Amino acid sequence: MRWRAAQWCCGAFFAATLLGSAQSSFTVVLPSGRALQVPLARIGGYPAIGLAALAHAWGAKARLAPDSMALHFATGAIRSAPQSFFLAWETSQRQGILQLPVPARPSVQGLLLPASELLQAVASVHGWEVVSTGPTSVRFTDSGVPAAAPTPSAVERTPSGLRRPPLPPLPIPVDTTPPRRSLPFRGLPSPLPALAALGNEFSISPIRIVELRLHSQGNTVQLRLTADRTIERYQRPEWKGKLLILRIPDALHAAGTPSSPELLDFRAERVQELLRYRFRFRSDILSCRWQRSGPRSLLIELTFARSAAPRQWELDVIVLDPGHGGEDTGALGVTGTREKDITLAVARKVRQLLAQWLPGVRVVLTREGDEFVPLYRRGQIANEQQGKLFISLHCNAAPEKPHPARGVETYVLRPGRTPEAIRVAERENAVIRFEPNPERYRGLLDEQHIMATLAHSAFMRLSDRLAAHLQRELVRSTGLPDRGIQQAGFYVLVGASMPAVLVEMGFLSNPEEERFLRSERGQRRIAEGIARALQRYATEYRRLLGSELH
Repeated sequence: MRWRAAQWCCGAFFAATLLGSAQSSFTVVLPSGRALQVPLARIGGYPAIGLAALAHAWGAKARLAPDSMALHFATGAIRSAPQSFFLAWETSQRQGILQLPVPARPSVQGLLLPASELLQAVASVHGWEVVSTGPTSVRFTDSGVPAAAPTPSAVERTPSGLRRPPLPPLPIPVDTTPPRRSLPFRGLPSPLPALAALGNEFSISPIRIVELRLHSQGNTVQLRLTADRTIERYQRPEWKGKLLILRIPDALHAAGTPSSPELLDFRAERVQELLRYRFRFRSDILSCRWQRSGPRSLLIELTFARSAAPRQWELDVIVLDPGHGGEDTGALGVTGTREKDITLAVARKVRQLLAQWLPGVRVVLTREGDEFVPLYRRGQIANEQQGKLFISLHCNAAPEKPHPARGVETYVLRPGRTPEAIRVAERENAVIRFEPNPERYRGLLDEQHIMATLAHSAFMRLSDRLAAHLQRELVRSTGLPDRGIQQAGFYVLVGASMPAVLVEMGFLSNPEEERFLRSERGQRRIAEGIARALQRYATEYRRLLGSELH
């Protein structure tokens, strides 16, 4: 009880100092009546004292270690390290570790430590209690518990003749904290078992978070966070609405960006000595449970305020497929404009617009740069990302250049009915020559196979509606001739398990349209038409989904 009272008094004193004191020093009165004037500093708003300054004020009965990270007294010692969140005190018979609210910092006053914890450690070494005597003063009093007196066998002599006990190495216990699902982690039950990675030198460098993994199942999401070594402490997760915040002291972010259909936005930022993660999800968080999953890992389970059934059909992921890429340049314009460059530029612009116009929708690109992606892999990417729409972007071209053919057209997956539609599909499908195993496509576009696939598909009508919106808005936005909605067999559309269309945005074989497709203005007009079509489709789809669910 006396120790708890000492903690309370010391904490009350430093709270008063933090709130109201403008003085740069305060008075520490020893049990002998001797008063010490110790300079005050601050760490992150906390009153702090330097070890060197305290040693100087203490005088001959205290000795600062050569590395300035330990302070020795006749009865024991205290020590810490730069950027450490821990302060150790030791005598020949006892030892303890105090957890600091902010890490220790080097300064001209020596190693700066939060004053409250530092004076508690000094009191522990001497067997004293701490009593506040005013807003700028504190007194040590005898607690009645004698300080540990060093025995002759446990004493060594310093060059100055000061007798002090040796400092035994700090223990390195194993983190055996049992998992707790229902009871949140609210603090360290005791200092020592929590320091699984604390070495004998008592120097703690930041841990590195090397993996963040999200796993969705029904209306729950599991977030697993893994570090390169033991996670000594973390703050209780905070959540409100769709936002989850997780703070880890003395840590660095070294993992990639987590990916999940449930995740709208992710940020990792360093705030003073804290690593702060911000996760924004698509739905409101109903509950949050957390536990350790071994010494290097944390497991956080989120439950969302929605049922799993409607979520399966929610329009939350749109996949844009910039055609061609890498060694596959696609069609070439009259002046050498490459189809692969136009499709990627337009896809990026559409994604930027949808971030504003459909903020609750995640937009995935099948390629982010100039790389070759096989046709079958593009559909796989859309399925893996749980896409709800698939739009493949292309530029048209006539067999001869220059050619007067102009306009935009949109394709849905059906057997080709016109020679022109079949020619377009054959040209787009010809890119399989760049793939190591083109035989995988054998028989994929047989009329019987396509019709059998569509007969069991719930997406045929939705693909038609998507194509209608795209064709109408592209013609309005660009002013290009309307070549209508066509049907043909495209390899890239077969593998996407969702409504899927292919858009031919204009003719590179026409000099005027080539200039339009290459220009910033033309690409912006095309992107606006596609984004507006997707916005209109989303409104129509959600209305349809609502009527089906109610």
